[in-house]
Amino acid sequence: MKANPASAQALAKAKRKALLAVNPAHAAVIHRKKARAMSPSRHNAEKQATNFSESVRIGIEAAHWPIAEHAS
Repeated sequence: MKANPASAQALAKAKRKALLAVNPAHAAVIHRKKARAMSPSRHNAEKQATNFSESVRIGIEAAHWPIAEHAS
Protein backbone atom coordinates (compact mmCIF):
# COMPACT_ATOMS: atom_id res chain seq x y z
CA MET A 1 0.00 0.00 0.00
CA LYS A 2 1.34 3.38 -1.06
CA ALA A 3 1.20 6.31 1.39
CA ASN A 4 -0.77 9.32 0.26
CA PRO A 5 1.70 12.27 -0.03
CA ALA A 6 -0.97 14.78 1.01
CA SER A 7 -1.77 12.89 4.21
CA ALA A 8 1.94 12.44 4.90
CA GLN A 9 2.41 16.21 4.66
CA ALA A 10 -0.59 16.81 6.92
CA LEU A 11 0.78 14.32 9.44
CA ALA A 12 4.20 16.00 9.41
CA LYS A 13 2.53 19.40 9.89
CA ALA A 14 0.51 18.09 12.83
CA LYS A 15 3.70 16.75 14.45
CA ARG A 16 5.40 20.13 14.03
CA LYS A 17 2.42 21.91 15.59
CA ALA A 18 2.50 19.54 18.54
CA LEU A 19 6.11 20.52 19.20
CA LEU A 20 5.12 24.18 19.48
CA ALA A 21 3.30 23.56 22.77
CA VAL A 22 5.74 25.01 25.30
CA ASN A 23 5.73 25.24 29.06
CA PRO A 24 4.18 28.71 29.75
CA ALA A 25 6.67 29.43 32.53
CA HIS A 26 9.52 28.75 30.13
CA ALA A 27 7.87 30.74 27.34
CA ALA A 28 7.88 33.86 29.54
CA VAL A 29 11.68 33.83 29.67
CA ILE A 30 13.20 36.18 27.13
CA HIS A 31 16.23 34.60 25.51
CA ARG A 32 19.03 37.01 24.73
CA LYS A 33 22.17 36.44 22.77
CA LYS A 34 25.20 36.33 25.02
CA ALA A 35 27.55 39.23 24.58
CA ARG A 36 30.90 38.02 23.34
CA ALA A 37 33.88 38.62 25.56
CA MET A 38 36.02 41.54 24.48
CA SER A 39 39.47 40.59 23.22
CA PRO A 40 42.40 42.00 25.22
CA SER A 41 43.51 44.24 22.35
CA ARG A 42 39.98 45.60 21.89
CA HIS A 43 39.70 46.18 25.64
CA ASN A 44 42.97 48.13 25.67
CA ALA A 45 41.83 50.21 22.70
CA GLU A 46 38.58 51.05 24.51
CA LYS A 47 40.47 52.05 27.66
CA GLN A 48 42.91 54.23 25.72
CA ALA A 49 40.08 55.98 23.89
CA THR A 50 38.32 56.69 27.19
CA ASN A 51 41.50 57.92 28.85
CA PHE A 52 42.28 60.16 25.89
CA SER A 53 38.81 61.70 25.81
CA GLU A 54 38.98 62.31 29.58
CA SER A 55 42.38 63.98 29.34
CA VAL A 56 41.23 66.18 26.45
CA ARG A 57 38.17 67.23 28.43
CA ILE A 58 40.27 68.03 31.50
CA GLY A 59 42.70 69.99 29.32
CA ILE A 60 39.88 72.03 27.82
CA GLU A 61 38.43 72.75 31.27
CA ALA A 62 41.88 73.75 32.53
CA ALA A 63 42.22 76.19 29.64
CA HIS A 64 39.17 78.08 30.92
CA TRP A 65 40.49 78.55 34.45
CA PRO A 66 42.11 81.83 35.44
CA ILE A 67 45.92 81.79 35.47
CA ALA A 68 46.00 82.54 39.23
CA GLU A 69 44.47 79.11 39.99
CA HIS A 70 47.22 77.37 38.01
CA ALA A 71 49.95 79.05 40.05
CA SER A 72 48.91 77.50 43.36
